[in-house]
Amino acid sequence: MTTYNREYYQSHKKEFATKRKAHYQLHKGEELATTKIYYQNHRDGILAHTKLYYQANKGERQSYARQYYLDHKEEESRKRKLYYSLHEKKMKANHRQYYLDHKEELSTKGKQYYQTRKEEIKEKGKLYRQQHKEEIRTKKREYYQVHKAEMRQKLKIYRESYKLGLKQLKIKVLTYYGNGNLTCVKCGYSDLRALSIDHINGGGTEHRQSLHRGNFYRWLEEQNFPHGYQTLCMNCQFVKRATNKEQINNKEAR
Repeated sequence: MTTYNREYYQSHKKEFATKRKAHYQLHKGEELATTKIYYQNHRDGILAHTKLYYQANKGERQSYARQYYLDHKEEESRKRKLYYSLHEKKMKANHRQYYLDHKEELSTKGKQYYQTRKEEIKEKGKLYRQQHKEEIRTKKREYYQVHKAEMRQKLKIYRESYKLGLKQLKIKVLTYYGNGNLTCVKCGYSDLRALSIDHINGGGTEHRQSLHRGNFYRWLEEQNFPHGYQTLCMNCQFVKRATNKEQINNKEAR
């Protein structure tokens, strides 16, 4: 486009836009059919060209798209809601398939995005929950009423799985501090129900309270099994406490 043509276009821009719009409305069906055929015949080339163009002008395109959305926010929101209501099943199926095809990639991107904007996301979530408190409660109640049996079944499975996980964790930690055996290091007692972790130098109550953790076994695993602990049965625990007067010391420390 020459300088003269560019200047002429700029000065008659609205006129050209109006003419194009009128022409499109008169030949809409024909235009759509022609465009669809052309796209199908040149799809790979168009996608490759679009990708290259976007990469070369990424910042500019993102800035333009963001500004356009802000200027037409309500209009775009209405269009999207209308389109979604008309094509809900198709869009859900497409989104589901896309997620399955790009699961690992999306998971990695999501984690990276969250880490770089962690505080911002938390703050936005907190603000949204405060502003839509009743709406969220209502939706949760409605969802629960519709999916009541399903949710109860899932909760039951989750609880059973959680209990099993805690049991396996307890066995793992007790075995490590039992010198490789799931037994008391003093007497060799092996009933899991009576085994627990003992602080060799005492002060276990204060230590657990200072951690502010619900599961001490999990903390030991996360700390890579630190020294200073052993596996004892409850009988040996009480004998040790009485012998070393740990209970008295603990009360005095409080």
